[in-house]
Amino acid sequence: MFKDANTVISILDDLVLFLNQLEAEAMLAKKTYHRNAEHFTSNFSMYQSDIFMSNNSILASVGGSVYSYVSFNSFNSLMSFSPSFSEECQRWVEQIRVKSILLSDVSERLRYQFFQGLRNKIKTLKADFIK
Repeated sequence: MFKDANTVISILDDLVLFLNQLEAEAMLAKKTYHRNAEHFTSNFSMYQSDIFMSNNSILASVGGSVYSYVSFNSFNSLMSFSPSFSEECQRWVEQIRVKSILLSDVSERLRYQFFQGLRNKIKTLKADFIK
C-alpha cells in the first residue's frame, strides 16, 4: 500500500527504535518522558499475555476514580465515568493481568525473547522490501 519501499523501511526502522526504548523502560520498570529541560518518570509494568484481546480499551485510575475509554468503529472512542462500568472493566483487566507474565523489572530472559521475537518479525518484513 506504500508507493515507495523506502517509506516502509523508514517506518520499520522507527519501530525498532520504539522497541528499544520500550525494552529499556521495561527493564527499569520506569516510563520516561522528556519535554524541554523537564524529565518525568513513572512506574511501569509490562505484561505478556497469550489471551487475544480484540479491543484497544484503556483503563485509567486517577485519585481513586477509575475511567474507561472503549474504542469502536476504528477511530472513535467512548469515555465512561460510570463507576460500575469502570469497576467491571478493572476486574476484567485484573483477571487478564494475573494470568499474564510480568516482563518488566524481572524475567530478563523472557523479556529478551519477547522483544527479540518482535525484532525478528520486523527484520523478516524489512527483508521482503529490500529485495
